[in-house]
Amino acid sequence: MKAIISVPSTPEPQLVDRDIPRPAQNEILVQVFASTVNPVDALSPSADGRAAFGLQGDFGLGWEFSGVVAESTPSSILPGSKVIGLTPNIGSPLAAHSQYINVNADQLALMPDNISFVDAATIPLNGLTALQFLELLDEPASRDLLITGAAGAVGGYALELAKASGKWGRVYGLAREEDRQFVEKRGAHLVTSLEHLISSGFQVGAVLDAATIPDVVLPVIADNGNYVGVLPAFPVDAPRAITSRSVHVHSDPDALAHLVDLVNDGALIPRVDRTYDAELEYLRAWERLATPGIRGRQVLVWR
Repeated sequence: MKAIISVPSTPEPQLVDRDIPRPAQNEILVQVFASTVNPVDALSPSADGRAAFGLQGDFGLGWEFSGVVAESTPSSILPGSKVIGLTPNIGSPLAAHSQYINVNADQLALMPDNISFVDAATIPLNGLTALQFLELLDEPASRDLLITGAAGAVGGYALELAKASGKWGRVYGLAREEDRQFVEKRGAHLVTSLEHLISSGFQVGAVLDAATIPDVVLPVIADNGNYVGVLPAFPVDAPRAITSRSVHVHSDPDALAHLVDLVNDGALIPRVDRTYDAELEYLRAWERLATPGIRGRQVLVWR
């Protein structure tokens, strides 16, 4: 089978041949049909990424996927089942960007027939990150929330989940003017710049910083408020008794199933920019990932 991995000699992903892994006891072998290329797939093979995550040698790339169960040892998920899954154990020899992957049952959720494999592959990492983002906040009801990168994958899901919770007062989305329709359609208020708002005394109870711009957003958080980032390897020191945390995305089958239901009901909307033949065009996905202003995910399709 084919797999995409990182090797120490270059930050460029490498397509290699590997044996199809055999599932151990209580593992499930999934034939991957689609896998999403995320920013962490570009960060982790770099020198900075390897240092931040403590990575050495070869390791598999990719965190989220959709596919069909090919083989399972005793499990409630049977062969032939359509599934989506998360492989957050960075540094493993194989990960989501491979034709077959072994996972545990708690890394999977069943996938409805009316969601495409391509759309489904964009749910696990970004959806769970957004959901676990919000779970880290311990804010009184009706306080205001600011989400940066609000038109991105994590930020977009966070907007929808925050509004659906009914917990927050106003939800603000920091994004570009051209993203106004996307942000406002999700019931949030678009913010294109914080500079003039800071001078006017604008403050919120919490910030979900999907764009990773702590220096920009910390001034708008009220005293004793909350800041949540997406890079645990790079903790943020916050002033004024602001609680600073980072989301450590982790597998949660119940939460993943809940996200699938929300997508199935139209409450969460996956966005795909382009798809690529995983064997022939995978480098184009990484190149596209580095293009500024892209909206939607880059998804590899496996044959």
